[in-house]
Amino acid sequence: GLGSCAQICTNTPGSFQCSCNAGYTLSGYACIAICSPSCVHGQCTEPNICTCNSGWTGGACDDDVNECAPNGGLGPCAQICTNTPGSFQCGCCNAGYTL
Repeated sequence: GLGSCAQICTNTPGSFQCSCNAGYTLSGYACIAICSPSCVHGQCTEPNICTCNSGWTGGACDDDVNECAPNGGLGPCAQICTNTPGSFQCGCCNAGYTL
């Protein structure tokens, strides 16, 4: 079995030693995936695979998603959509409208 090890357990006289598969690094008994380049706005879930936080995309999660691009530049907004890093803001108001 693996004993307390996450991936590879090697029996040694009176003890054991944990190690990890390629693409992972040992942290205690756990094996943590390594991403190169590192994930900027997300988590490294498998070797060289980043899972991006909402609002980010790209291999290293460093490309902003333009949430305002769909719907003719309005995105999810009714009148004015402003893209911000990792998010967006809806605004008001077009000429002739008030808040």
